[in-house]
Amino acid sequence: MAPAGQAFPTTYVEITSGKGQRRAVLYWYQLAERSSSSKIETKLRQTLDVLGGGRGQGALIALSAVLPARADAADVTEAQLVELAEQHYQALHRSLPFVDRIEFRNSKNN
Repeated sequence: MAPAGQAFPTTYVEITSGKGQRRAVLYWYQLAERSSSSKIETKLRQTLDVLGGGRGQGALIALSAVLPARADAADVTEAQLVELAEQHYQALHRSLPFVDRIEFRNSKNN
């Protein structure tokens, strides 16, 4: 898990719908204790978890925004999505059903 205020691995892509609407998407794979931008790394870690008796649970987290018509605005949108992800990472992580809730209750008391 990424400590508060520190970057974590993400992937940024721009997509266009059939109607021409452009969107910015920032995503990453989340396991209980690790974030990754690599699907292969995530699947390998899940496999190892299952082989070790775990459940191999994980999630794909994606944030999206409509891109403005101006081409130079895409850099601003990427920065905004990264900032949003960093601001809400801990809350997103806690909301996952496979994350141990006791860990977060204890860490708030310290």
